[in-house]
Amino acid sequence: MNFPPFRLLRWLEHYWKAGAVDVCTSNIEGYRFSEFGRQFDDMNLAVAYPFGEPSLRETLAKEYGVKSENVMVTVGASEANFLICMALYDKGERFIVENPAYEPLAEIPRGLGYGVDVLERRYEDGFRFDTAGLVELMKKGAKYAFICNPHNPTGIEMSEDDLRRIAEAAEEHDAYVLVDEIFKDVMKDPPPSAISISDRMIVTASISKVFSMAGLRLGWIVANSELMEKFESLREYTTVAVSSASEEMAKWAFERKDEILERARSYVNTNRPIVDAWLESSDLVEYNAESKTHFCFPRLNGIDDLEFGRTAAEKYNTIVGPGRFFGLPGHFRLGFGMNTEALQEGLANLTKALKDF
Repeated sequence: MNFPPFRLLRWLEHYWKAGAVDVCTSNIEGYRFSEFGRQFDDMNLAVAYPFGEPSLRETLAKEYGVKSENVMVTVGASEANFLICMALYDKGERFIVENPAYEPLAEIPRGLGYGVDVLERRYEDGFRFDTAGLVELMKKGAKYAFICNPHNPTGIEMSEDDLRRIAEAAEEHDAYVLVDEIFKDVMKDPPPSAISISDRMIVTASISKVFSMAGLRLGWIVANSELMEKFESLREYTTVAVSSASEEMAKWAFERKDEILERARSYVNTNRPIVDAWLESSDLVEYNAESKTHFCFPRLNGIDDLEFGRTAAEKYNTIVGPGRFFGLPGHFRLGFGMNTEALQEGLANLTKALKDF
């Protein structure tokens, strides 16, 4: 195995500090424990469930219309994605990954030793997913694909028709498609979960992003029973189990799911027009796609993305995600799921940074 350093995480760690405005984030404004309005009952801290606390697994199973045995609770979607790629590994198999992409989604297959085929999402095409390209790569022998719907870092959605075409190709060519759906619920009218379309689909998600609870480190896998046995067989070699306290709070979160999702969407609905107006205000930044989430991936005109990021962070105390960390230099990820005052401060600082160029 050969995993490169996670460059975006190192960048964020370098510039994170008290008072910094983070407009790179793909999180919704953080949910605070006090908002639950409750406390823990006495809890046996020796208890941990290797594949997830039973009632939480049942709750997740109902969300996806599957049996609880088809769900595994994991330490965030990060562990979920890693476990799947590791469990499916077979020397010589080829894995399709997207570009641009959230770095681990592209690098996990490479690091494990898969042959990798890159499927480009092009700015000129509005970052639309190349369904025909994926089908062609499966025809040529690629057995696995790793996609994110909606896409990170662009926020672009794949349609139900696209998902069905991909599922048909996977069934025809004995392939599997890992679909990271971590941002799906922030959309007003999201497509159906990929797992409802075909058991050739494997779904991962978590409560980190849209539920605004990244600190709980709780995610999940949804897959057919045969695959789940493979994933479970590796669990004891990674984290063994999720924190019982995190599982308890996740159950509280699902009890008020509608309220929490409405909270997330309210940030998006309020902030998106502000971001749209800002993007239109400068000739040095442009965007030609319609993000369905709380972040987008603008293009810089004649400005190096890394230098822009450094200037924004070091001179104006504002953090953006340079596009090269997602595989596409000349762009940057701009998040807008935070409180509106922070967003406006961050955009004002980015305007100052642009003027420096």
